[in-house]
Amino acid sequence: MHSLRDPRIFRVGTNNLIVGIVLMVLFGSQLWTPLVHLATGTPMEMRSGRSPSTSITYMSNPGDLAVLVLGWGVFFLLSLSMVLQWLNGTVVADDTGIRARNIFGGTKFIAAWQDFELLEHWVHARGADTYILHAHGRKLKLVNFPEADELIHLVRERSPRVVSS
Repeated sequence: MHSLRDPRIFRVGTNNLIVGIVLMVLFGSQLWTPLVHLATGTPMEMRSGRSPSTSITYMSNPGDLAVLVLGWGVFFLLSLSMVLQWLNGTVVADDTGIRARNIFGGTKFIAAWQDFELLEHWVHARGADTYILHAHGRKLKLVNFPEADELIHLVRERSPRVVSS
């Protein structure tokens, strides 16, 4: 068993970052206009109806703008969470064990190598792998980790009590 000179950092797939940024731009652009109109108190011209030939144009009231801001704001925050997951949601493996951080950078899972008890491996219909590590009655679920195989190899190599299922 060799020493890990530097802590090894594992991140979720880069697709989270790319999709999150694209969605943030898309939802942010949709959120921006009603937000500015709501903040300045100026009405916005809106359409009711789906077809341009049958729709009616009217001036919005603050309630209409608030609904738009809330609706697009939820999607914007979801896309922001995808970017934060890529930036902060890491798993760090070093000589002592594994530490996992949540999207805000706080520690959500920590375990020494000798504490791992069970390693579950699920293969989904699309061929995606999910690994669940068990230690001290807590679980760490690894989904969409491109380097998960390397991390699992470290767990099997360094954890004498781990049982695979």
